[in-house]
Amino acid sequence: MIHFAQKPRHAIYNIGSASSSNSATWLKPLKRFFPGSVLNLGKGEFATGSAIDYVPKTGYDIETCLDISRIKEEFGFVPEYDLEKGLSGLIAWDRDESYL
Repeated sequence: MIHFAQKPRHAIYNIGSASSSNSATWLKPLKRFFPGSVLNLGKGEFATGSAIDYVPKTGYDIETCLDISRIKEEFGFVPEYDLEKGLSGLIAWDRDESYL
């Protein structure tokens, strides 16, 4: 939609889900998609089959998200995919080349 805009008001637009996530946020859907798997996050280890939820904070954790107000106000952009739907689509595409 931005590419075909005649005169966009800005040169830069953020595109995202409008919500922040971190390593811990990714664990819940990954546990459902890969039951019993072991995920290594930072210096700790998280076994998805256990009750241990240890997720270390790293220097790469950013506790903010992109502001999508420009693209939302000017073009009516609404994110179609949340983290779980996006991961589900990526996994399906990787496994059997099916698309959402």
